[in-house]
Amino acid sequence: MHSQYGLFLGPTAGAAYAVADWVARMNPGKRILTIFPDHGIRYLQTIFDPEWLNERAEELKRDWSHPAVVEDPKEVGRDWEYFAWGRRSYPEVLGHAPVSR
Repeated sequence: MHSQYGLFLGPTAGAAYAVADWVARMNPGKRILTIFPDHGIRYLQTIFDPEWLNERAEELKRDWSHPAVVEDPKEVGRDWEYFAWGRRSYPEVLGHAPVSR
């Protein structure tokens, strides 16, 4: 994002971009609005540090081109997954009412 668009963003913004890119590919001709929630300055000693990245090279190898579909939101793991929520309510999906605080 920085080299191509001049945007110095953090990993959450990168995730938002990956999702927006996938949604755009699934909906050709549609406009996709994306909010990038973090700036890159906080990550200079982590994701923007080559040594930090090299230490985690194997862990970070993943296919980010599309999410895997899961049938239940409780199945979501550490990779990029997608749950088709649809227009169902929280109790319909999870089988219980949300906890109020």
